[in-house]
Amino acid sequence: MIYQFKIQIKGITKPPIWRRISVSDDMTFADLHEIIQCVFGWGNYHLYQFKDKEFGGEIRITEPSDFDDMYNSDTLDSNKLLLKHFFQGEISKKILYEYDFGDSWIHLITLESVEDSYIETPICIQGKGACPRKIVVAFMDMHI
Repeated sequence: MIYQFKIQIKGITKPPIWRRISVSDDMTFADLHEIIQCVFGWGNYHLYQFKDKEFGGEIRITEPSDFDDMYNSDTLDSNKLLLKHFFQGEISKKILYEYDFGDSWIHLITLESVEDSYIETPICIQGKGACPRKIVVAFMDMHI
């Protein structure tokens, strides 16, 4: 099955920053993390997690670590959990992706469609807006 997702960075609306991707439903959440890193131009320098709510929540998906005891929820291994087991083909089902716990870039991931086909390589179909990191870097490079 092919899952089509819309991924939008929360809190940025003028202009909004989002990507629309198509991926195989048998990819893991770790694979989805790598895809998000690529299509948003992130540098993969920071920790990440997928979760059901911005604060609290019951679901946390990430790479297991020694810090898992800090969270009230059970941590699911992003290297093992497949997209199809979480989303189960439910159109409009959502999950949050948080990247860089210091800056806390929250992305809203929405399953837009499911196609009864197969795709080997993920595809970025559409998008709008530049990665915020590039803006920050541009300001850091300015001489004042």
